[in-house]
Amino acid sequence: MEQEEKKLGVVKLTFFAIGTTLATGVFSISGDFAAAGAHAGAVLIGWGICLVGMLGLAMTFYKLSVVRRI
Repeated sequence: MEQEEKKLGVVKLTFFAIGTTLATGVFSISGDFAAAGAHAGAVLIGWGICLVGMLGLAMTFYKLSVVRRI
């Protein structure tokens, strides 16, 4: 049997790059807050916004994987 090569298309590769950029922004946000000397309340609000966004992104990918199986 011949094995088929899996290739990434331009669209998938573009969305992968965008997702990676957003994820690195989330992980670097704490260092940015610390360097700027932000207030603790502002830091907690920023983390809350990031939490909601990342949870929404994860649930979107989960839903897409469930729909794709059918």
